[in-house]
Amino acid sequence: SGLAVLAVWVLSSLYIPNTGGRVLAVLLCCFSLPLLIAANQTFPDMPAGVLGLSALAYIAWRNQRLSVPIEADIAAIAAVTWIPLLHYKLAIMAVVLACAIALVVYRQTRSFARMAGMSVVPIVAATGFFYYNYVASGDIFRSPSEVESSLSVGVRWMFTFSLTAGTAS
Repeated sequence: SGLAVLAVWVLSSLYIPNTGGRVLAVLLCCFSLPLLIAANQTFPDMPAGVLGLSALAYIAWRNQRLSVPIEADIAAIAAVTWIPLLHYKLAIMAVVLACAIALVVYRQTRSFARMAGMSVVPIVAATGFFYYNYVASGDIFRSPSEVESSLSVGVRWMFTFSLTAGTAS
């Protein structure tokens, strides 16, 4: 874990000129450790690690360009928004990354229309998540893991596999 933190600090110093950005990258690594192949659960951690590193690369790339199409910003926020659906422990990483992307975009564009367009994706994702909780457990805030029916487990696995297949392709 310590080597992963050191590697993230060194790699982020190549792309991110300010110390705050490097600290953000190290915090992401410390909170969820998606960079380690066998961190906790390989199935959710590997796609989340790829999406997290992609978001950090996007932030570094976005810092170097003044004119970026809105589709690129929406795609970046969409990739980060779906990370918590892989596993709830990755929600902190996703929130920090989404805030970082939104801050970078707002600093460069000062466009409320662009920020509103980017906020549609997290709203759709949250609606889908709460609807899934309602279908799986009968309550939007109740964890589906508390329900022991085979139907809810089957729905959960099918949803997770289809989401992972979509991020891998």
